[in-house]
Amino acid sequence: MWESSWAIKGVDYECLANNEIDNYTKRLESAFKILDDKYRIYQYLFKSSNPAIPSRSHQNPIVNAAIENRIAYLKGKAQSLYGLTIYFVILMENPPAKRTVSRVLTTVNSDPKRSMSELKALLSTEKQVALVGEEIQAAQAMLAQNISSFILQVNDFLPVELLDKQDAFRFLKQILNFAPQKLESARRTLEPFVEFQCHRG
Repeated sequence: MWESSWAIKGVDYECLANNEIDNYTKRLESAFKILDDKYRIYQYLFKSSNPAIPSRSHQNPIVNAAIENRIAYLKGKAQSLYGLTIYFVILMENPPAKRTVSRVLTTVNSDPKRSMSELKALLSTEKQVALVGEEIQAAQAMLAQNISSFILQVNDFLPVELLDKQDAFRFLKQILNFAPQKLESARRTLEPFVEFQCHRG
């Protein structure tokens, strides 16, 4: 099973007309068709209270004063505000097929070179490991290609950020622990023990 995690900046639907929402919905549905029945798609939505309010200064003093007043107003209502963060996790289920002599022999005519390689692999543990490794690499390449195609179709209206290992670990930990101070310091350390690290304090 291979996995890809994304952070999604959702569409501000309140500023869109109905026909625009319908158009974006159909485009998203079309993009998801790239991920066929080998994939599982999980969506995680986190709602947090008292979110940080982004802002920046402006060279024009009048505009800058308006921004500061607006930020001060929003901070005064911070307890009643909330922020949303959306993540998608894409799992590709494609375990290496168990090779049997009969299965290999059925492909001799169509791909004799590959069939002989697989037949030899059945007789050698070392070669079988190499064969499985090739299949894993091929599956990873397919996952990366389909993810790239998906992002290309939606990125103009639905920005997608592929998470690196540290960000993906922080996201997984957030599923189990919502404390902001623990999430800020969360850092993946031991490669094989991600689940243990997520559950730990």
